[in-house]
Amino acid sequence: MTELERKIRKELIRIVKIGDENKIFIRYTPLADKFEISYPQDNEYERGLFHDMLCHISEYEGAQGRPMLSAIVVNEEHKPGPGFFSLAKELHRKRFDEDPDAFYLREIRALLDYWKNHDDPDR
Repeated sequence: MTELERKIRKELIRIVKIGDENKIFIRYTPLADKFEISYPQDNEYERGLFHDMLCHISEYEGAQGRPMLSAIVVNEEHKPGPGFFSLAKELHRKRFDEDPDAFYLREIRALLDYWKNHDDPDR
């Protein structure tokens, strides 16, 4: 994981640790802006680089047995993009036949439950 990915990860953990289900979400653009990452709507390549960072963060969390932190990064529909759900299948977090909305709610609950009871082991 790059240093920038570590910083983004720590910010996502900080947001989740607030513990309020109504306040633990952040949109893609404000998160990118916070770290001075280009996230233009008309440049798929640059947007893809940011999505790759979020993917690496969730892969890292999955390897540690933790829920996907990128679940709290959402679009205008208040949901993560399709790449999140594809990654969830790859990481065996989402069952093939599971409803995406049901999985997403389960993952948010798992994030809240985990981070409510744990500090960041990677300080």
